[in-house]
Parts: sequence; structure tokens; C-alpha cells
Amino acid sequence: MARFLRYTSFQPGELEAQLRELTPPGQSVPTLSMVKGGKALLKTHSCKVQYPDGHSGECRYERMAPKWHLFHYVYEELPIGHQAYTYAMENSVASIEAKAQELTAAAYRAAIDYERRNYFQRASEPKDGSRKRQPHLYRMKAAQAKELAGRYALCRRSGTMLFVFGKAYESLNEANAAWREMGDTKIVVGCCNRLDRCWQLPRFNTLYAEFDPRVEPTLDSENTSSEEGTKTMSRCIGSDPETGAQCTMDALSGSDHCAACAGRISEECRTFQSWMKEVAIALDGLCGMSPDDISDCPYADWHGAGLEPDEAAAQALEWAS
Repeated sequence: MARFLRYTSFQPGELEAQLRELTPPGQSVPTLSMVKGGKALLKTHSCKVQYPDGHSGECRYERMAPKWHLFHYVYEELPIGHQAYTYAMENSVASIEAKAQELTAAAYRAAIDYERRNYFQRASEPKDGSRKRQPHLYRMKAAQAKELAGRYALCRRSGTMLFVFGKAYESLNEANAAWREMGDTKIVVGCCNRLDRCWQLPRFNTLYAEFDPRVEPTLDSENTSSEEGTKTMSRCIGSDPETGAQCTMDALSGSDHCAACAGRISEECRTFQSWMKEVAIALDGLCGMSPDDISDCPYADWHGAGLEPDEAAAQALEWAS
């Protein structure tokens, strides 16, 4: 079979070499195929995209046919699926990158739905062993976790644990709207994890463009010198209970807190005992039981999360049912 003539003024390999020089570092070199008339088709391309939550990611384009284009999305090194575009598209880098950004919102919505169905609502461990039950995370009974699985709610955070208050919402948009009405950054939107029986922060949420609670502050230690030599002084891990601002003082020797924070913690301990007395009164009024009658309730966590005594009593009653 006769070979078609190469209708181009470039020598073989010359165009590809120029493309390698022009491609920015970190991006893949577009793959070209020569067609009749000398027009080069972009078969693949990679570009940066901006997700609705403010995070940047990568989109990898793949041309399958004149009216079949695939855009593969990656979020923080995690592939989150692809979007197909089944119309003719201009054969240029600018058109590909514009379409990649246009389809980003749809890819992000699909990631939210996939996380809800395949992570939060999942009732059993995957057969490939990629995920195991974590009993140490359990904060509710199996029946309650089944009922609330994949639903969203406003939560108070205590360390890495979330404690829900108020109603649960069927959609993420409803929960986000409720969060905006409160306007309190101490409150977060959580989703009920059925397998681990607890509330957790979803990985995907458009609300993170306004406030991202996944970003945790890091604690640094500083070196201070003395006449005896150089020693390491650790930073107090306490924080202002009103503003949440990190304490800037050095911790006492042999302690994780400075004198002021250590004194406040001692006072909080006495406050906790008073709070527990109110919980006991509320619990007795609800069911005639005392906190000792309901074992394994995380009362200290609930107190740290700011639950009112009657809220804690109601949580304890659900825990016992």
C-alpha cells in the first residue's frame, strides 16, 4: 500500500522537538498525529484546574474520536473519575484547557456523590482489604449509624472527634446553608460514617472555599539558650477557650502547658464535675437513670465539645438504646 505524503515543511522529529522545548516543566508533552493537510491533532494534554472548594488539581485530556473527548481529574493526587464531552471541539490547547475547567464542577459533584455512597454509607469492609472497621472510632449504636449513614449535620469538634447537634440533613447543600446562617467557625459540617459509627469531615465540600476545617495548626518548638548551655523549651499546647488562638508561652518543665493554662485546666476540671451533676439531674428526669447506669459514654468529650447538660443526657439515652 502506498504511503501518504507528509504535507508539512517540518522535517521528521523537528515538530516534536520544538514541542518538548515549549512545554512548561511538570507538564506532559502533547501527543500529535499528522492527518491529511498537515494539521496536527492533540491526542493528549495535561493542565491545572481549580476546584469549587478553592483547591487546585490536574486534568488529563485524552482524545478518543472527533466527537469523543475524555477529561480525567485528579484531586490532591487522588483520581476522582472522568468527564466525557461528546461534541466536536476546536483542536487547540486553549480550547482543551477551557473545557477542562468548565467540566471541573461536574467532576467535583460526582466526587461528592461517590464519597457519600461508597465511603460514608458503606456497611461492610471492601473485599480488597483497602478499608477496615475501626471500633475505637465508634460513637453510636449500629442501628443509629445505619439510619444516619451519609446524612450531613452541624457538629462541634473536640480534637479529632465530631459531635452532632441539631437536625441531620439529606443534602450537603442544606447543611452548608445552615452553617452559613450560624457563621461560627467552631462549628463544622460532618457526615455520618456507617462503617465506623461516627461523624467525620467529608473530603469534598464546596464550603471549604470559605472555611476549611481540615487544615490543622502545627505546633513548633523553639530553642532557647542559657548560661548553662542550650536546651529545648517546648511550646504550650493550650489555646484560648474563647478565640481558639494558640498559646505563645513556653510550657512548664515536665508539663505540656504553661502556668496560666495549667491553672485554667484545673478550673475546667472542677467545672466538669459541676456539669456532670447537671447531666445526672437531666438524665434522671428523662429515664430515671444515672450516668453510672450507662457505661462507656464519652462525657468528657461531650463536655469539651460544648454540649449542654440536657443535650449530653439525650445523647447518653440514645447511647443506651
